[in-house]
Amino acid sequence: MSQARADNKGLECSKNMDLTWALALVPFLSGGLGAYFGGYLKQKGENLAKKEDLDHLIQEVAVVTQTTKEIENKLSDEVWNRQRRWELKREAVFEFAKRAAGAKDAVTSLYATYKTDKQSKNEGGEGRLERQNLVAAAFGEAANRLDEAFLRLDVVCGKDLVKTAGEFLMFIRTLGGEIMNGNPEKFDSCKREFGASLNALNVAMKKEMGL
Repeated sequence: MSQARADNKGLECSKNMDLTWALALVPFLSGGLGAYFGGYLKQKGENLAKKEDLDHLIQEVAVVTQTTKEIENKLSDEVWNRQRRWELKREAVFEFAKRAAGAKDAVTSLYATYKTDKQSKNEGGEGRLERQNLVAAAFGEAANRLDEAFLRLDVVCGKDLVKTAGEFLMFIRTLGGEIMNGNPEKFDSCKREFGASLNALNVAMKKEMGL
């Protein structure tokens, strides 16, 4: 009996000692785990903050890149449009200059034919009318082409050139009409005006092209 009590007492003492050791270890274990998890959580928070900063930076870079592309596209469109407008203007000016030269030659031929026929009173009437009809048709075609070139010029060019070109067009048509109505002398009386009109047109076209 006494031996059993002694054994029980020894067992209780052993349990108490184990419990004491366990209790003594708790603060150390708690401190170690706390330090470990504290450091872990701190590192985790820093990593999360870095990731958020990186995501924010990526978003900002994406916005800047998109904005840059939009600006580049806009500038490219503006440059292209400006270049295209200049090309259209150049084509219109050159076309009108070409048609103006053709109209000048046509009205000069018209004048030469009608004046010669008017002076050659003894020449056969049928041949004279045929020549006059040919040069009149050529002048009409040249004037019509000049009209078409003027309409294109009016769309893409400035008002100063359009005004000067319109005045030249009216001058050519009026002069041609006078000649075909039997008054070729009108050409002689307005040679200076004709030259001034051509010169004004040349100056206006150069100004329009920035030359």
